[in-house]
Amino acid sequence: MGHVPPIGFRLLALASALSAWALVAVGDVVRVTESGLGCPDWPLCEGGVVPGERRAPVIEYSHRATAAVVAILVVATALRALRRRGPLLAGVLPAAAAAAQVPIGIALVLTSDRSDAHSALEMLHVAGAGAVWASLVGLATAVGRAPLRGARAGSQARPAPAALS
Repeated sequence: MGHVPPIGFRLLALASALSAWALVAVGDVVRVTESGLGCPDWPLCEGGVVPGERRAPVIEYSHRATAAVVAILVVATALRALRRRGPLLAGVLPAAAAAAQVPIGIALVLTSDRSDAHSALEMLHVAGAGAVWASLVGLATAVGRAPLRGARAGSQARPAPAALS
């Protein structure tokens, strides 16, 4: 019988996937409201840690804050996978994809929105977001479908996260 990830890892994988979905949704709001350059500098926003009251910086900053939450969850997931509490490759892949997003996001902030480079970076950023989210959904699905530890052979027992899918 293969390794069965503990419920804590399963919940962490689910939380990571859901937070990444929220990040994609916030990213959509940034795009639709044209707030992508609301914070013209990085890592600060308008020279401060927290933006002022103008709409575009607040929307862009919310994307950064959500990305920070996702990063924490994804790193925690990868660390738990590395400690053999979850599938190694599936647990580390989202962290690698998310790490690739960081320089792309920074470059987006630091380039002009009228440049060809900016357009290419936007496409890379959207593709990267898809890769992060897809890898997290795959991980959460895979570990959520594994039988619970201690379940009887042939039992249909599943963890709570799988029941939500």
